[in-house]
Amino acid sequence: MRTTRIWHLLLAVAAVGAIWVISTPAQAQLVAGCACPAGFDPLSGTTCMKGPVTAPAICPFNNIAHIAAAQQQQSFWGIQTILQQRRDQIQATPVPGAAGSRISGYSASSLDEGTGVLEYSSQSQKTNPLASPLYDAAPSSAAPNPVWGAWVQGLGNWEHDSPLSAADIGHVNTTYTAQGGIDRTQQGVISANDALVLGIVSSWTSTHVSYDNTPTTMDLVGPGVGVYSEYVRGGFSTDLTAKLDSLQLGQNFAGAAPNVSIGVTNAGVSGNAQYKFKGTDNIFLEPTMGFTLTHTGFASGAAALGLQDAYTVRLQAGARLGTTWDAGNNVSVDASLKALVYGDAISQGTSINAAATPFASSITPSDDGLVRGELDPQLCFNLADGYSVSLSGQFQFGEAIVAAAAGLNLRKQW
Repeated sequence: MRTTRIWHLLLAVAAVGAIWVISTPAQAQLVAGCACPAGFDPLSGTTCMKGPVTAPAICPFNNIAHIAAAQQQQSFWGIQTILQQRRDQIQATPVPGAAGSRISGYSASSLDEGTGVLEYSSQSQKTNPLASPLYDAAPSSAAPNPVWGAWVQGLGNWEHDSPLSAADIGHVNTTYTAQGGIDRTQQGVISANDALVLGIVSSWTSTHVSYDNTPTTMDLVGPGVGVYSEYVRGGFSTDLTAKLDSLQLGQNFAGAAPNVSIGVTNAGVSGNAQYKFKGTDNIFLEPTMGFTLTHTGFASGAAALGLQDAYTVRLQAGARLGTTWDAGNNVSVDASLKALVYGDAISQGTSINAAATPFASSITPSDDGLVRGELDPQLCFNLADGYSVSLSGQFQFGEAIVAAAAGLNLRKQW
């Protein structure tokens, strides 16, 4: 009897040992592109273990398309502040006491003599059904036709995204963008009181991503080039920007898995339409609506990591409230605050091919249907000799996101 019990005990110990050998972390291997949380070891392709506790593997590729789209949206936001500044100059009413023409950069110039096509006089308003009372008291002179402009801009953004699913992981994006452009304003394109702005832009963007409770990091860095346009007629305006960013993605797993480097291409387009209404004391209200579409593509080698191209489509609507005043010494100031409600109509944020990684359906974070808010303050100082300096801010809030951005740009017109 005692011999039988000893034999059974030995068999039990052997069984436990066999199970431990089979499931030991040294024998397990995670799916490509994934890593374990700090202190955890691989248990299977998608699960990690720390003693009796298990946790889902961290798969940063889940969020690549979302992060890439957010990076390009920051660039679009910066270009939009330039177009907004130019639109305010074109549509401006003269500020009492301010010297010179608004459209030429608020500086007095001999070129401002004569009749201007964007003066929005009472006669032009009679023949333009789209003109608004904003332009009743417009200046009697305008800048040369066309007007050229060049600008440089620096942008910085901090964003925290909370997990969107049980297997998702929170992350912080820090993005810096330097970009500049040159544009040409043509007046009198279709009618006597309209203007068309056409420009080109180039950029360099760097995004660093850190993930909650893990040493894993990601960097997305590279140049971009694009074109932008804006059409203004009376109080109405619309703009369109197209941009292509060539990026390099670097994934650092801090020794938990092999590091990854792969090429990423962002191709996007952004557009807006708005109409400006004027109240008293140079106060205006400008309802607006727009969209941003970003296609994120991956270079060769992405298929081995289960990556596939993804789309992000953002829709937004809101209004901008602003005013203008004379600060003296040939300086005029434009101040505004834009409030938006936005959301992603399409958000393929994971970029993971379900056929390549069957577990993708359980770790698919998506911003689809999440309605969020945004506040964009801007302060523009229009100086003498065609110079202007603008300070911009952006605050985003809502489910699973909090973000803040700041921008500074210098523009020269001649």
